[in-house]
Amino acid sequence: MHGHLCYLLLFTPLAGHVIRIRGNKTVNVCGETFTEEQIVGGQANISEGVFLVGVNQKEQTTVLLGAAKEQLGWEPETTFANIGLFWGTMHQDEVLWFLRRSEVKYIEANCEVHAADADKRAAPPATVEPPPPDGPA
Repeated sequence: MHGHLCYLLLFTPLAGHVIRIRGNKTVNVCGETFTEEQIVGGQANISEGVFLVGVNQKEQTTVLLGAAKEQLGWEPETTFANIGLFWGTMHQDEVLWFLRRSEVKYIEANCEVHAADADKRAAPPATVEPPPPDGPA
């Protein structure tokens, strides 16, 4: 029984990954996922933004980008063909075009993330000490 549990724990994440790939591809926009059917059906509107695209096999990157340039007049801002990744500004029709391509593994919007430097942050208002009183009350 112990051995079977180890296999289950090992292969569960892999199974989820395979199911996602074989199922409908989605576009991830800031934590929300949308299918082609949702976008085409008007249940989701994808605004223009920077999108990251992962390719199933890195060797397909050049061919995919050639087709995008020829059919859409679109070129990425940055390409990492050696790992099958590129990104650039896209609008909804371009996102749909890539979503429909068999070479594409995933599409994700580049959402903003903010962080503050702990040394430069102002103290939260609740921790600010009031000035000392001038004299006894």
